[in-house]
Amino acid sequence: MFSLIDMLGKLAPTMNIVDVGAMALADEPAPYHNLLKPGKFRLVGFEPGAAALAELRQTAKPGMTFLPHVVGAGKPGAFYECAAPMCSSLFAPNPAVLNLFQGLPELISTVGTSPTETRRLDDLPEITAMDVLKIDVQGAEVAVFSGAERLLRDCVLVHTEVNFAEMYKNQPLFADVDAFLRARGFALHHLSPCHTRCFYPISANGNSYQGLTQTQWADAIYVKDYARLERLSPEQLLKLAVAVHECYGSFDLAQLALRRRDKLTKAGSSGLWPVYMKRLIGSVPAIDKDA
Repeated sequence: MFSLIDMLGKLAPTMNIVDVGAMALADEPAPYHNLLKPGKFRLVGFEPGAAALAELRQTAKPGMTFLPHVVGAGKPGAFYECAAPMCSSLFAPNPAVLNLFQGLPELISTVGTSPTETRRLDDLPEITAMDVLKIDVQGAEVAVFSGAERLLRDCVLVHTEVNFAEMYKNQPLFADVDAFLRARGFALHHLSPCHTRCFYPISANGNSYQGLTQTQWADAIYVKDYARLERLSPEQLLKLAVAVHECYGSFDLAQLALRRRDKLTKAGSSGLWPVYMKRLIGSVPAIDKDA
């Protein structure tokens, strides 16, 4: 599919991306990787793991800044280093749940604990704006959000991991994340992928990391409430369209945001929506209802 950023050319906005838990995974490109067009993005990432941070800094492109801060609610706490570094957390692993499943205890087990001071996103001078927030913090999602109330007001998209089982003691679960973000004007757009694990000692096809039906965690994508797009500025609507088109192939939501932008700017037939629709489906459909 075509790039909306390329289609917009000089009109393409500069996307301000914040990545909390930026550790690079070899088989998983960052969900925002299509936004990383030269000169069209600013990225501030956070990764407390020394080895992972060094790798990020070594491969950083112009426009990228990576910092070692543990991001949260701005309070002191403990950092639990796990056997799999990507599973380390501000919350202690919960063996009462983990031991029920295949393929979890050996990954999410504490190998070291250290005191830490968390930093609030709202307090960090390196972040001047935030359009897209991606977080992967193993249970500390609500803590990160609570320290970013100001930045979330202008943010158009949040990509966050959510848990459905209490793999870490007393961690907020999907319902808590969902309630927090909905109360701040976001709506759930997509859940993907959903990860499953088998209850011990059953395994699927002899693979302890393959599940059957018990959902454990997923990535949740939230956008500013699509039923209240009139609350967004034309610039925010353009950034929303770019983010969902480039990152998720959500062409239907992208066209809705562009159509709303054209209405706010009174662009009419000379707006961005007709150009987008021609690129997308080859024609401009007639609209028989307002949106």
